[in-house]
Amino acid sequence: MSWWVVSLTSHHPPIFDRGANMIDTFDNTSISVFKLCPQKYYYNMVQHLVPIVSNNYAAEYGIAFHKAMDEWYTTHDINNAIKAFVDYWMPFEGSDPTNLRCLVNGVNLIKQYVAKYAIEPFTVEATEIAFTVELNSQYLYHGKCDGLVRYQDGNFYTLEHKTSASKGYLSLKPNHQIDGYHFGVGEIYHKEIKGCVFNQIYMSKKRNEFVRELTLRSPNDIEDFKKDTISWCDDINRCNDENHWRKNTNSCGAYYKACEYKILCDCPPE
Repeated sequence: MSWWVVSLTSHHPPIFDRGANMIDTFDNTSISVFKLCPQKYYYNMVQHLVPIVSNNYAAEYGIAFHKAMDEWYTTHDINNAIKAFVDYWMPFEGSDPTNLRCLVNGVNLIKQYVAKYAIEPFTVEATEIAFTVELNSQYLYHGKCDGLVRYQDGNFYTLEHKTSASKGYLSLKPNHQIDGYHFGVGEIYHKEIKGCVFNQIYMSKKRNEFVRELTLRSPNDIEDFKKDTISWCDDINRCNDENHWRKNTNSCGAYYKACEYKILCDCPPE
């Protein structure tokens, strides 16, 4: 039985044959995977190996909620928001053995969010903003931000939604993803971005909780992000040039579960 499939429709950054097979396009996901474990980056991002039996229902539930938020902030019609959630989530209904992430809870989550934030202190300039921008002459950085909003004082903020069943683990600053969206959206809209409106949606069978925070970024913060990201890109290309992707064995059990690629690391060379 084969346990692996090459993903031909992967959203991961492509590899370009420039110079010594240089990798020149990156996003938050690819860099985060490399930080976790270079060997995992190789299997996932270079070889595009994806476990056939994998079912990341938590991520799919988050995507479904994002679809609903995109509809809500575009049309301001709750029925459209619920339909967007249902249409995306239905193929995954029943995947969560705890039944926390299910159709009924998702619809209630949307209704509760809309009721809590029925009157917003900002206007929405755009949603689902995809960008690809230059980090420097060698590297491109791309991503998709949930939105751009403008407050009454004229200041612009990115908008980001996060769904989770665990409270207290999110760090607003430093946060590579928020920094990257700040940088990317600012570049393509040619606007000064003040910070990020961070919507945290905590799910529970007893009670859902919504926490909204503003996190600010200065020009120096974004310059630090660019320097750090370029350094990580250099590290990835160094591994690529040397054809050696070191293992970070401290991450084999990260997030309280075994790495899905551990079986490959345990195999003999042949």
